[in-house]
Amino acid sequence: MSYKRNKRVSQKSHGNSEVLFGPHALIECCRARRRRILSIYTTKPAPKAWRRVEGHIPKQVSVNYVSKDVLARMAGTTDHGGIVASVAPFVFDSSIFDSRKKPKIILLDTIQDVRNVGAILRSAYCLGVDGVVMCKKKGAPLSPVVFKTSAGLAEHLNIYQAPTMKAAVADLKKAGKKPLSVEGKKEGHWVLLDYGHVIIHVFYESVRNFYDLEGLWVDAKRIKTKSLIEAIKKTAS
Repeated sequence: MSYKRNKRVSQKSHGNSEVLFGPHALIECCRARRRRILSIYTTKPAPKAWRRVEGHIPKQVSVNYVSKDVLARMAGTTDHGGIVASVAPFVFDSSIFDSRKKPKIILLDTIQDVRNVGAILRSAYCLGVDGVVMCKKKGAPLSPVVFKTSAGLAEHLNIYQAPTMKAAVADLKKAGKKPLSVEGKKEGHWVLLDYGHVIIHVFYESVRNFYDLEGLWVDAKRIKTKSLIEAIKKTAS
């Protein structure tokens, strides 16, 4: 099995490797072929999911049989599905996406629950999102739990990591993704960026907490994401 080469930036990790756990996370890592699988650990007898996993594993990768306690220590949780892998670090895109080639982009800011991040990335992949911009400051990292919760689909996404939302918006602007209008820039405490189908609010944390938009709109009707994506496609075509 060959691995795709790409101009990306790997995230830092100890020992130049990361942990993945769960059958779906490992299967999609094998299918994406973006990073090398170093070794795999499972139990003997193997878990039921092993039959689905083993057919995707490159022949040169060693499989080691250990106890469930060892797997739990490696994964940092007992919710490992009986399979843990050591893999090369995930690699981020080294520059922001060209809006002409990748018009469907989502931005994640200050989302600290790793399971929420994983669920969003899973939905992003299923809905055909071209790129994901994650903000490093006050945001959850791409942890093993994120990959497990995304059912491994995060492996297939193009992800760019910006230091802050302000930097992400500036990078998007340089790449040609300009808002239709901007409000509040002069004062700078609460800036609203109107991108047509999506509106971005950039706050000082104290202002965000004071106005509590999430609480204000908690009972509002939810928009079906599929319809939103279709509208964006029509605009981009």
